[in-house]
Amino acid sequence: MQIEIANNSNPGVCSACGGRCCNHRPGVTDITDWGKTRNEIETNIEKALRTGYWCSDPWDGDPTGNDDVDRVHMIRPSGRDHKGALYHAPFFESVPCAFLTYKGCFYSFRDRPLMCRTLIPNQESPGDCTAEDPELKRKMAIRWMPYNNFIQQLIRRLENEEPDSNGARPILANGNYQRE
Repeated sequence: MQIEIANNSNPGVCSACGGRCCNHRPGVTDITDWGKTRNEIETNIEKALRTGYWCSDPWDGDPTGNDDVDRVHMIRPSGRDHKGALYHAPFFESVPCAFLTYKGCFYSFRDRPLMCRTLIPNQESPGDCTAEDPELKRKMAIRWMPYNNFIQQLIRRLENEEPDSNGARPILANGNYQRE
């Protein structure tokens, strides 16, 4: 079940800084953003990756500190200039979100990735927005761990399918994936 967060969006504050957060890096989704059951989650992730508008942005290392995994795949929107990439980890570059439009986010507040929903607009200093929980991304990586093998295998399989000119993979190439 999706983690519910009260709508804290503030278009006035976001437009004052030009959407610095969204222009810097797309926010990571939480596993709960993709469905209620494992089957529903896996189906929705595959549909999303096929559109070319979503990718894996892994957490390097084991977020639990146990050294059980080298990385944990987490799903986030693709960067505007990286549509079709199944894997993208923009450590030192700014990557505008593929869903950022001239009017703001393509998605309603409820349908945005958890990391985006938890950002608190800073009215005193637009652009210096933060999430309440500095450990949020690590906690999300832990929740993604049970899906790590599924996502690795899915990416390997999709890498063998040729994307179309829009970066989408065959079958579900509609370009505007809405989570159900």
